[in-house]
Amino acid sequence: MNKNLRLKEAREKKRITQDELASKIGVFPSYIAALETRKSYGFKTAAKLAKALDTTVDWLLDGDEKVIIFEDLDNVRTLTVAKRKGVPYYNLEQMALIKTNFSDINEEPEFYVDAKPMNDCTAYIPVYGDAMAPEYTNGMIVGTKEQKNLDLLISGGAYYVITDDSANNLKIMRYVYNDEDNEKVLILKSKNPNYPGKMVLDKSAILSIHLLKGRFIIDHA
Repeated sequence: MNKNLRLKEAREKKRITQDELASKIGVFPSYIAALETRKSYGFKTAAKLAKALDTTVDWLLDGDEKVIIFEDLDNVRTLTVAKRKGVPYYNLEQMALIKTNFSDINEEPEFYVDAKPMNDCTAYIPVYGDAMAPEYTNGMIVGTKEQKNLDLLISGGAYYVITDDSANNLKIMRYVYNDEDNEKVLILKSKNPNYPGKMVLDKSAILSIHLLKGRFIIDHA
């Protein structure tokens, strides 16, 4: 399928007419008709079309998408992986470059995820190991959002925690709790019974902390 036919498919899926799409992007309907049949178009036009049709520039221009199934308690939604915009996804090798936070990664992300409900995230990262099971299991992808104020964390929430060398340079996903007896520390736990015990972490050792938002799996079908 070429990009003319992809445009037509996206418009019909959106259930709008050529006239309505033309009005949305400020062109004549005859221009949309030409784009859907023979006329070529580039990034700028594709960006306007993608916004109007709730799709991506990548899919219109290249037909290049992967599918991600977004699991959020009772909701299941389909999101789109994009090349050029959105929230970056970093793989395990890239995460090894982190010293304090995701800005330490000076490589291009493996891909981006452009999904309006989740575009306030800092990054998407893979879950490794099963310490956070059953809610977060090995191979899942999670959204993360950096939290600046350690005193305003959600006690019992799931976080990705990065520490300095006084706490062994950890990069770890755990449930984080306030300590009612000591406001200078946080308690890190796993709900998986195979990972018993807790870690008491001094807040001063935390370089950055990121709330986990949503759970994803890549559909390779």
